[in-house]
Amino acid sequence: MSSEPPRRAIHLLANHPLRLDRARGVGIVCRSGNIWVTVAGQADDIFLGAGQHYSLNSNRLALVEAIDGGIIELLPPEYRLSRLGDWLAATCPAFPHW
Repeated sequence: MSSEPPRRAIHLLANHPLRLDRARGVGIVCRSGNIWVTVAGQADDIFLGAGQHYSLNSNRLALVEAIDGGIIELLPPEYRLSRLGDWLAATCPAFPHW
């Protein structure tokens, strides 16, 4: 099993939002440009610059849009969960390993 997530660059254009439904746990990584994330029912929007990331914490509709264009990658929730065990092992040696 590879520790690297599948990589797929998604080029976003201004005024053409990407719609994410039921995407709890999905990680959004900004590779270039400035990205604007709006989640239904959430008071504040999220703004990402190159190198920044955000993980969706609900299954509500999320709209991801570039401000003047940008590139993102989406990380599946499974990748984030598989990396949790590695992180725990590195930071908490006494943590039981399965």
